[in-house]
Amino acid sequence: MAFLASQPLPSSRAKERRCGRVLVMRANPPKGSKSRRRQWHERQLDRQIEGRESEIPSDYDVFKDSPLDGSDDKARQKFYYVQALKEEKKENFRRSIALLEKCVEIDITDTFSWMALARVTKEVEPLSVPEVFKRGLDACPFSVHLHHAYGVYLDRIGKSDDARSTFEKAYSIEPGNCYVCQAWGLLEQRAGNAARARELFQKAIADNPNTDVCVALAKLESEEGDLEQSRQKFELALSLATNPTKESDACRAWGQVEEKFGNLERAEKLLVRSFRARPNEETIVVLAKLKMRNGNAPGSLRMIRSIERPRKQWPSVAAMNVWASLEAKAGNFEDALRVIRLAIHRYANDSGLYLTWGTLEDKQGNIESAIEQYKKSIAVKPNGPAFVALAVAEEKRGNYEYAREALEKSLEENPQHDSAYNALGLLEMARGNIDRSREVFEKGLAECPTSSVLHGAALLDLHVGEKEAAREKLERGLRLTREDTSWLWHTLGMLELRAGQAKKAKKLFQEAIKRYPQSSVLLVGYALSVAATLPKGPDQDKEVRALFRSAVEVDKYHPQAWQCWGVFEYRQGEVELATKLFKAGLRFAQRHAALWQAWGVLETEKGNIFSARSIFERGNSFCPKDVHLLQAWACMEVRARNIQRARELLRSALAIDDTSGPCYNALALLEARHGEIDVARQIFLRGITMAPKHPPLYRTYAEVEVRQRNYSRARELFEKGLEIDPTYAPLLHKYAELEGLLGNLEGLNNLQRKMSAMFEAQQSDPVLDENFSQAIYMRMEEPSGDYEPETFMETSIAIEEERAAAEEELKRTTVEQFRKDPSSRLQEEDDSDVDDEALDDGYDEDEYYYVYEDDDDDDDDDTDWEESDVELEEMTLENLPQFADDDPVKPLEENL
Repeated sequence: MAFLASQPLPSSRAKERRCGRVLVMRANPPKGSKSRRRQWHERQLDRQIEGRESEIPSDYDVFKDSPLDGSDDKARQKFYYVQALKEEKKENFRRSIALLEKCVEIDITDTFSWMALARVTKEVEPLSVPEVFKRGLDACPFSVHLHHAYGVYLDRIGKSDDARSTFEKAYSIEPGNCYVCQAWGLLEQRAGNAARARELFQKAIADNPNTDVCVALAKLESEEGDLEQSRQKFELALSLATNPTKESDACRAWGQVEEKFGNLERAEKLLVRSFRARPNEETIVVLAKLKMRNGNAPGSLRMIRSIERPRKQWPSVAAMNVWASLEAKAGNFEDALRVIRLAIHRYANDSGLYLTWGTLEDKQGNIESAIEQYKKSIAVKPNGPAFVALAVAEEKRGNYEYAREALEKSLEENPQHDSAYNALGLLEMARGNIDRSREVFEKGLAECPTSSVLHGAALLDLHVGEKEAAREKLERGLRLTREDTSWLWHTLGMLELRAGQAKKAKKLFQEAIKRYPQSSVLLVGYALSVAATLPKGPDQDKEVRALFRSAVEVDKYHPQAWQCWGVFEYRQGEVELATKLFKAGLRFAQRHAALWQAWGVLETEKGNIFSARSIFERGNSFCPKDVHLLQAWACMEVRARNIQRARELLRSALAIDDTSGPCYNALALLEARHGEIDVARQIFLRGITMAPKHPPLYRTYAEVEVRQRNYSRARELFEKGLEIDPTYAPLLHKYAELEGLLGNLEGLNNLQRKMSAMFEAQQSDPVLDENFSQAIYMRMEEPSGDYEPETFMETSIAIEEERAAAEEELKRTTVEQFRKDPSSRLQEEDDSDVDDEALDDGYDEDEYYYVYEDDDDDDDDDTDWEESDVELEEMTLENLPQFADDDPVKPLEENL
């Protein structure tokens, strides 16, 4: 990094000279040139603003005897205005305010001085900005520029109705003003009124064709999924460009739209054209990011490093942030930190740089260092993103109270920070505080009804079983085309898929991909919906594999894409390919617990106990706080007959998250199967207290009571479970078995009517199989890909009981013979295991998980962990196995 090492860090003396500090105090203006006298007057003004009036003679007027003595008011005002802009650029905001106040004293009707005064006041006294605008509008009631600026300000602080009325007034003053129409249209688009926004844009183009309005309309058409209309509007914008700056901006915007739709070659040509029209930092940054996305890391770094070449102006904070992130993506972590440190020396008062530093440390797994940088960012300037990042980091460490406190402080600092509402609401939901979570989301929807808050509120509705309310919020959020709504499309599609409406889900994903064709998350959802609608066969396999392949090509760092693909191949019997896909995913996302879990469960199902244990141990070293990984590991230990170790793992999981219903269920079932009925009951009761919305707890607890002949207590538990989720099929089936056992025909008929009504809507919509659409769900805000194998736990315990009964015989067998012990007699015992309809016992609405079907145990060598460990390091995308020429699963290109 010679290009960085060559940059000297600015000395404090040089910084003092830039800021205009002086070491020798003068009582009178110095003699000499006008520039020296002007600098002296500026320093006197600086002292006056900073409260050092005692250093200046009491009868001295800082504006008296200025270099413009004797000039007319217009010349003096221009001088002060220019100086104010220079001070604003130097971040000397109070000096700039004093100069602008002098400007409006000279000419109270100067619109531009009022707008500049409001802009600078926002940096030091945000609450005083409305008062500045009101003073300006009182002095200039017919200024369309001032009304336009005030409307934009009101829109940004969330007062949409006031902003709309201000734009209406501005439009009445000057009908057809393109800038008013553009700002008004963007407001309507942000509010979800795409038709009204299009009408305003088209009206502005008809009255006064303008490049900026054409670009805004083109972006609207692209966000609505109409690429051809968008291209036509961009062509019109370029034909209206009156200078190189307008042409450059239009080409850059067009290139970003083409990149969004996956036309990377065309996007690069447009960005190159933008740079040739007007070389600028913004285009360099976008082009460097595009090259990194194409896999051209050296070209990307050469491009972004060019902004550091000697020039009069330093790179902006945003450019330095992007530079650091690109260095990190290329694996140059130390160089990324060097860029951030260099930027901090230049922009010491920018909180975003410390936030970026913390993010880099977090991605490297250095949570402590990340938290330290987040706190520095907040110390420089309290800001919502830093509070949210700090809360997420504290949550990773299990410090939920600290996380809650950070999010609450973020909302105190900015009551309209949508990400903070979303994070706090989901945190409270995860901790079981449903009422508090609902309160947070209701306040968020009142303050800032953005797509983020609507999505979080919909997840809460799904968590408590209010699917219609969730659907209404998601559909409402889809109208906010100004924002990224890909997560809402995915959640809505998966909601329909889980409800058995696979065809409807498929249509939703198709519509979403028109808008976001390069979204790996949506491609995965589309693949799952296709798998659920097409009948089993080569055609289904071919199309689904093509979609999974596209998903990992779009984003090879998307762990859920690898996990989904691997599970699909496992279901098709391609066990070797599934293993390779899990390994490939872990190469790109080594800290993703669900991939380790899926691989470990696969090895467990194959009977490779030693390999599975090694995989779980390795995954736990990367993800020590993941409760689902610990639970799956405990299930594996039950199969290996290490009951005490299984208990320890489950209790460790509950120590990390005491609201995990699946862990309570698994631990209680384990104790019940080993005769500790009272202990099991205590665990069940504790689980119902901490996770009252988890239906499998009620089902399993009721089954235990049935085995103890406590039929009335079992019926109470079944009824409570149905109150929580009346559509939970395994509970209904077990309840029906109880009523049949007791000969209660009336109760059996009532249950049959409930089940018929519940499944009637699903009969006309075929799915891949009974469990496929029920066993998948992806959490949208923070996809995790975990699964909760409660049925696996029950099966494991049953296997352990059966093998314990033949203990004397097993003592004389080898480990390999132990694995071959058949499990076909599990259903012969009344208290052995749940039936196949309970495969989704571990279903959790917040997670994406898989339940593996039992496969025949084989004799795979369990000592190949060291070899597979090497493969994990060396696995590349192009190492996937070869298929026939017409099969879409081919070795992926090296350029990924």
